[in-house]
Amino acid sequence: MISSLLPLLIASSLLSPTIERAFDRFESHDLAGAAALLDQAAASDPEYFDLNNLYYLRGRIAESLEDWQGAREAFGEI
Repeated sequence: MISSLLPLLIASSLLSPTIERAFDRFESHDLAGAAALLDQAAASDPEYFDLNNLYYLRGRIAESLEDWQGAREAFGEI
């Protein structure tokens, strides 16, 4: 059990700064920057991204940017 959690814990520690920067950009209204960082995090570890339901945040950012196709794709992953 613990050995199966180890890769996830390692991945979360590696992605945490990227996701934290994405949240910081989102809060400072740099939506394009937040979207790019979330895309980077999703590409780096899709399982971690999915487990933390970051597709919802990505979809909301896409909506704010009026990227309707991106929003549809992100919300489709939920």
